[in-house]
Amino acid sequence: MIRRILGFVIALTGVAGILISTGIYIYGQRAVDATVSQTVNTLTLATDTLDTTRATLLVAKDSINGVSDTLDTVESTAVNLSQTVTQSKPLIDQIGSIATEEIPNSLETIEGTIPNIVSVAGTVDDTLTILSSFGFERNLDYGLIDLGTLSFDLGIDYDPEVRFDESIEQLGTSIEGLPEQLRTLDIYLNVTKDNLDTISTDIVQLSNDIAAIDDSLSATPELIDDYIAAVTEVQDGLRQTRTQIEQQTETAKMILLGIAVWFALIHLTPLYLGLEMIFGKRKEVIVEQMVVRESGEGDHTETDSDTDEITEKE
Repeated sequence: MIRRILGFVIALTGVAGILISTGIYIYGQRAVDATVSQTVNTLTLATDTLDTTRATLLVAKDSINGVSDTLDTVESTAVNLSQTVTQSKPLIDQIGSIATEEIPNSLETIEGTIPNIVSVAGTVDDTLTILSSFGFERNLDYGLIDLGTLSFDLGIDYDPEVRFDESIEQLGTSIEGLPEQLRTLDIYLNVTKDNLDTISTDIVQLSNDIAAIDDSLSATPELIDDYIAAVTEVQDGLRQTRTQIEQQTETAKMILLGIAVWFALIHLTPLYLGLEMIFGKRKEVIVEQMVVRESGEGDHTETDSDTDEITEKE
């Protein structure tokens, strides 16, 4: 009886080991699939993130190139503007010389000749007035002979609203003080020239600053290219790792199956021993009974007696 109990315990241990090996295979495969799926999803997410990063870097590179081109244009415009301002200073000097020296001198000369011109203009006015009024008209009617009216003039009709000498005098009045006013422009022209010098210097400095910024930006696309190359290399590594993981999944499952089979096999021995301890002796008795029955009827009773004795021992 004790042998059967021990056999049952040993057999139960073997069955438990086989069930555990089956569970190891089933749940192990599920764990491998879940782990691989999570790892692949993580790698895929990382790859997609790197794709987004790479696209962002490309957009940043294009934007920087566009800004660099714009800065080149601004720098060129600033240089041209500085040159234009610098070239404008001689023109201002020339305008200042004409406006503050030549024109005032000419106006003063004209202003000095105005009285003489007014006197001459008055004489011309008087002469033209006299000539305009010069002429005669006579009626040649002698009774029997009527020759009509005889008239004569110089054909001059001079009667202006403003006399010529008065116009010249008004012109002289209008230019009084103008030379002094024009000479005062020299101060403002000098200030303008100084401002142009300042503007030209500031524009040159601005152009230099823009050139420095452009130089810094010019090195940025190369750095971005390095980052893009690094991101691409990491992407390739992640894709290769994902492919290797997917390929090695079946290998891991086969190894897991081998472990489960090995664990089951090492529990077949206690299962066999347990079953042997439970059923093994009884099988021997049954075989002996069959042999005795074949040997004859006389020996049958003795065999039955032995069988009963063996059964009692068990």
